[in-house]
Amino acid sequence: MATNRPFPIDATLTAVAIAYRNPAHALIYRRALPPLQVLSEQFKWNEFPIGEAFTVPELEVGRKGRPGQVEFTAEERDSSVPASVRPAM
Repeated sequence: MATNRPFPIDATLTAVAIAYRNPAHALIYRRALPPLQVLSEQFKWNEFPIGEAFTVPELEVGRKGRPGQVEFTAEERDSSVPASVRPAM
């Protein structure tokens, strides 16, 4: 009996995929993103207006034309980490 599925189903390979787990020594998270000591409880970031993210600028350039410039505005914000979230060092 043929099934109406877009891919072949193999019960053995499905069982292997479900049972496989990465051993802890093979994970690279410590090498890729090592834990760092936080130097300050205060931090700053740039907040961009959401309207600028969804505006499509006119970027077409003719044979002898010059490309236009696209500018974005941002407002610098600052904050701090609450005491309840800070890890004990």
